[in-house]
Amino acid sequence: QLYQNELRQDLSKARVRFAERDYTMDNAEGVAIHATAVMNRMTLIDAEKQYDRIEGKQICTKLQHILEFTKTDKSRSWAQIQASAHMSIATFHLRMGMRFGYAEWKDCLQTAKEHYEMAVEIYSNEKDELSVSATEKMIAIINARLDGVERQVDHDANLNMERKKYKFYLDNLGQNHITTINAGISYAQALSDLCYAIVA
Repeated sequence: QLYQNELRQDLSKARVRFAERDYTMDNAEGVAIHATAVMNRMTLIDAEKQYDRIEGKQICTKLQHILEFTKTDKSRSWAQIQASAHMSIATFHLRMGMRFGYAEWKDCLQTAKEHYEMAVEIYSNEKDELSVSATEKMIAIINARLDGVERQVDHDANLNMERKKYKFYLDNLGQNHITTINAGISYAQALSDLCYAIVA
């Protein structure tokens, strides 16, 4: 298991290096390749580790640049990449806001909420009700935390839902599709939440 984890880390870093070396971010093809690479890398970022947090913030900055590009480029449909970028940024900030007791935790949760809401808008326009439902649950969790309300979360049910969503997209779209990667991010977050709940 340790070897597999290290291999996944190495491969995700190599994928980002490949995108940075061979593709620029001033055209649609390059932006799409960069987006897929960094979002795949984000699934392996551990918000508990300082070095990973620095890298996560750098990825968020790159994703913001990608989102800016997609607002004006009309060469293709960017909806899935836009939604997935918002989900990646949101999930990273959610982990930051939920795991650490430093002063910026509220700002992190507010940022996460804003990006989840933007993702919901895109999913709604795309008629992706499965993703809308899952993302709205994340917003509800953030709202409860910001309001200081102790909200009982059924981590097992959340994990089962995220597992089904990930399997659905994996079977229908393949492992390299941006929607599948996004579902993998949500699945990883649900698994992390369950582990923390068990430890607590």
